[in-house]
Amino acid sequence: METEIAKAEQYLADKKAELKTKIISEGEQARKNAKGREQLNMANRDLSNSIMKLDFMLSQNDEYANTLSKLTEMKKKQGQLLLQKKRFETENADVINQLRKERIRQQLEELDMD
Repeated sequence: METEIAKAEQYLADKKAELKTKIISEGEQARKNAKGREQLNMANRDLSNSIMKLDFMLSQNDEYANTLSKLTEMKKKQGQLLLQKKRFETENADVINQLRKERIRQQLEELDMD
């Protein structure tokens, strides 16, 4: 019976040591998990800050893009106006040349009449 008691005591001691090791292991795991959560929270904050910075930069880029778009539109209009001006000058040059020719013809006709 003493051997059975000794066996039971040894079993209880082994279980106690096993539970103690398990508790220590679970405590270490809980600390690791807490540290991991803290690191994830820090990474999340950093990511949120980066997103806010990028959002601000994108809004500035939107303003820049809008300004650039307006500038491109104005340059396009300027090009169209220059083209119209060139056409107008070309058309007027033809008219002026035609008027000169008519005036020269009239002068020639007047000279022929004399």
